[in-house]
Amino acid sequence: MIADRYRPLKALQLPQIFAMARKAVTKTPSDLEMLMHCWGEAALRHADLGKMMQLRAVLEQVTLPKPERFKTAGIEPADWFLDVFEAARSLSKGRAKAGIYRVYVLLLRGYPGGEEGAPALYVGETHVTPAARLAQHLEGTNAARAAQRFAVAALPSFSTHLVKLSREDSTRLEAELAERLRVVLGRFRLSANRVQGGH
Repeated sequence: MIADRYRPLKALQLPQIFAMARKAVTKTPSDLEMLMHCWGEAALRHADLGKMMQLRAVLEQVTLPKPERFKTAGIEPADWFLDVFEAARSLSKGRAKAGIYRVYVLLLRGYPGGEEGAPALYVGETHVTPAARLAQHLEGTNAARAAQRFAVAALPSFSTHLVKLSREDSTRLEAELAERLRVVLGRFRLSANRVQGGH
């Protein structure tokens, strides 16, 4: 069971969560991080099938950055989202030395060798914000191939604690985080390739 401190929407009622999801989809591009948190919380509460189908329909209406990269619109829900969020947020940076680097996580819509639209993750390290690094990947600046091709959103809430790191520590924590996320997805019987990066 996911610990309450790793459920950002726990205090909200289901109607509020669905309202947040409808608002998140209207942004351009859509707020995919919020949509995934909404899906995860509704699924954790075992919302009735009709409500979950409505939420799935919302996910099919998303506006993606650089949508021309994809044949179809929308994004599949990630039933594992809160589990990987908990794994990310529970990773301690330990006695990391201070510096200008941070670890970041991106949401992918597909992954190399996988099905287009299948949600996946990219883990990296940078000296800029996650949103700025997403923009760099999409523009092809020091871009990882998987991120340039599949990235659709930064997930800054995953790594707010993995900041102000030395380069050595950010590289170490990037690899540790990627491995943690692969372990979680393995529990869902999903390919380790759903977590890209983490070098």
